This record gives sequence, structure tokens and C-alpha cells, in this order.
Amino acid sequence: MCRVVSRNQVVRVSEVLPEGDRANFAWQALRKFHNVQHCASVIINERDIPKKHWHNVRKQMEQLRFSLIQAREYFQAAENASAATKPLQLYYCCMCLALSEILWNGDGNHSLDKLRLTHRHHGLILSPPPNTELDLRKFSSQLIARPMLVKGVRLGTFEVWHGLSRQTPLVGKHITQHGTGTLTGTSILYASEDTPLEPVPTSGISLYECLVRIPGLIRPLHDFKIQSALLRATLQRVRVRSDDVTEKITDTINVQPNDAERIHHLRNRFLFDPNDISNITSFDFPSGFHVSWFYDPRLGTYSCHLPEGFSYKENEVYFLDDTDYLNEFGFLYIALYLLGMFARYFPDLWIREVESNSEFAIVVEYLLDYARWRLPVLLLGNLTRTVFVLKE
Repeated sequence: MCRVVSRNQVVRVSEVLPEGDRANFAWQALRKFHNVQHCASVIINERDIPKKHWHNVRKQMEQLRFSLIQAREYFQAAENASAATKPLQLYYCCMCLALSEILWNGDGNHSLDKLRLTHRHHGLILSPPPNTELDLRKFSSQLIARPMLVKGVRLGTFEVWHGLSRQTPLVGKHITQHGTGTLTGTSILYASEDTPLEPVPTSGISLYECLVRIPGLIRPLHDFKIQSALLRATLQRVRVRSDDVTEKITDTINVQPNDAERIHHLRNRFLFDPNDISNITSFDFPSGFHVSWFYDPRLGTYSCHLPEGFSYKENEVYFLDDTDYLNEFGFLYIALYLLGMFARYFPDLWIREVESNSEFAIVVEYLLDYARWRLPVLLLGNLTRTVFVLKE
């Protein structure tokens, strides 16, 4: 589903990840959320919560600290584990990070003691494939996670996390031109509405559907002749200023070469006001397209519809197809659930694949390597309202 995008409203900030161990950077930065007193004060002040609720807020922030401690320990266990159990360790790390996000973004009804009353379940149900032939494409398409339903009501940790989760803003290059020169940087360009994600289909989502929507797996999947469902694009905004007043803004999106059908489908999801047609330029290039438009910010906020996507590098995003009922953390969450449960309940099949270095095992190894740093970075971004991107 396309969402309204406000061109002038910056709801978060962007930050380039430092070089080195990105996972360690994120875990170190998350340490400040172990300070229960500070976190409770932030929540009280930012959300204008009456001081009489201090005890309850502090209790919830203490639960946040406990969840982060467990997440880090599961992470460290995965670091020291072999491939035999690593998927399971990283899944439990992911679930603890999801609980941390719930405790931070939720209200008093999202404390762990309240959630245990009705949501003491993973929230996902594994549907194993009908055969044990671990062909990468076929098997991953048949390994499915369905949302847990009790009398038509969705329950469990995943459902609670999903209800509070949002798509992340898109980051791009930001150029400011004025009389004395030009400034270039990276910033939030497009921010999604603060609305809940669409429900995951009751039929579930397969491991394959997750794999082809995870940015870190684009190249490994390509090596096995599997095309990602994500479409790479570069984003840029040029702001022309005169006497400290912005007179014109020009936004440009270049969608990189991809399958012609995917490109055509994506193009149809860029929706503008028909009255602005004279301000929009669009043209095709081999297997991709360019669109740019300009507007005067002094006339008010400019809005249109764009597809959702994931910010990855300073000037690189990946647009999602219609499967935008999950964000990047969500696709990793479900993928790790499926792999963790598979490794736990089908160890004879999983370890056999690992020892034979099958295509399935190789792609899973890439996924685990990507998840080990991406998960804590995505959580840190959520808690600090920051979009972290890689250096271009």
C-alpha cells in the first residue's frame, strides 16, 4: 500500500554508521537504555505522562533493561554457537529486541506482566513443508509462518510488535545551494504516515518471501539465480536558497535497472496531484526510470504517494513491492522464527544441509551474518528515532 509522504516534515534524523563492527556499535549505544531512571524520565517528559504514574513507567523501563540484557546474551550465545543452533539463538535475540521495542513504544498495557495475560505465545505458527527436499527456492517457499489466531483474534508477541511497528522514513542526498556555495549531506527526505502496518495475511508468509525482501541477501540470492523483490533507487533533494529563504526544491528519484514488469508495477505506485503535471519530469532508461519534480515550499507542504522502502546507504534505498505489511525488522523477525524453529524441530535435516554446504545452508549463513548486525542497529534506530545508513 502506498502512503502519503510529507515533503517538509522531518520526523526523525539520519546518521551514517561508523566503520568497524556495526553490531558492537549498536549494542554499546543501546547501553544507555539500561539506565532505568533516565529512560523513565524521557518517557514521562516526551509523552506528558502525569508524575503519579512514575512507578509504572519505571517498572516498564526496568523490563526494557531486562529484555535488552537477554537479547545481548542470546546474541553472544549465537556468536559462540555453530550453525547447528545459531538460527535459534538469533531468533530469541530478535524476539527480545522486539519486546524491547514494544516496551519503549507502547503504553502501560504493553508491560510484560500485562502481555503475559493474553499474549504468552510467539504469535507465529510454523507450517513445515510437505517434503524434506531442501531445494532453496521450493523448500523456502513452502516453509511458512502464519499469524496465531484464537477465535479470529491475533495473539502473541509478534502480533503486539506488529501493531506498534511502522515503516521507516527514506534517506537520501540533500544538497543546499545558496549564494556563497553548496552544502551536501544526508537527511530524511520522505516520511511515512504514523499509521499501523497492514495485517500479515492469515495464509502466512514464507521464508522465500522474506529472503527476497532483505537488502543484505540481494547478491547471495543472485548467485543462485534468484531475483530480489526489492528495487534499488537513489534519492536526491536540491534546495535553492536566497537570503535564507528556500525558493525552490527539486526532488529526484532514479530507479535502477530491474525486471521490466517490476519496474512497470513500481512506476504505477508513484502518484502525484494532476495539477502538478507541469512540474514533473519522467523518462525511461534501460530497465529503469527517472522522475523529478519541483515545488515552492513557501506555498505550503507538498504531499504525494510513494511506495514504502528501506533506507540502506546514504544515497541508496530499496523500494518494496505490495508486500509492505512488514518493515525490514519484520522480514528478519519472521525469517529467523522460521529458521530457528526449523533448526530446533528438524535438526536432522538442518545439520545435514549445513554439513553438505547446500545452497539453502549458504543463503541462511548470509542471512545470519546480516541479521547479527542489522537487528541491533534497527532497534537502536527505533528507540532513538534515527535512521542509520551505511556510508556511500
